Amino acid sequence: MKILVDARWPVAALCLLLLPNISFAASGRVECNSLPSKILARPVPYCVLLPPSYDADKARSFPILYFFHGLGDDEQMFVHTGGWNLVEDLWERKQLGEFLIATPAAGATFYINSHDGKARSPIVMARAAPLASLKIYFDCGDEDDFGFESGATALDRVLKSRKIPHEFHLYPGRHDWQYFAAHLPASLQFHSRLFEKK
Repeated sequence: MKILVDARWPVAALCLLLLPNISFAASGRVECNSLPSKILARPVPYCVLLPPSYDADKARSFPILYFFHGLGDDEQMFVHTGGWNLVEDLWERKQLGEFLIATPAAGATFYINSHDGKARSPIVMARAAPLASLKIYFDCGDEDDFGFESGATALDRVLKSRKIPHEFHLYPGRHDWQYFAAHLPASLQFHSRLFEKK
């Protein structure tokens, strides 16, 4: 549910109070903080998107999806790009199961730089790592501004050559918010289905 506040807000609020038998779905929330890292020897900022029933059901354990930001962004990317609104809409429509979405800060590492100095690229890992038990989903725009469609297609070929089950889509689009917003629901729902099976 989105509420736009304008000059008529007091009247709108009064009208809502007078309407009988209306119930509104609970909203989730975003919490941002930092955790100390022994490996990096510094705190690592993060945000976590908490589903609607998180605060109401303290005894429940929730699965966690780690969502990594891109180059030039930070742990708040989900909040300031509109991803949070999209996730809330999916929760309210019951099109997404409830799980936590954690977005750690990684600077410009692309999440492939390790503490021991090795480049942990997905393609290098796909060539030899034991991946058969993983559930893998990735997609890319066919006109990606950074050429990631080449890497994504190469990763798809490596996984196919090793007969590792995965889901890959090359959609029309660029590396922008329009592409992200159009295809984020499918990615989240892929993970949601896996969480529901556990």
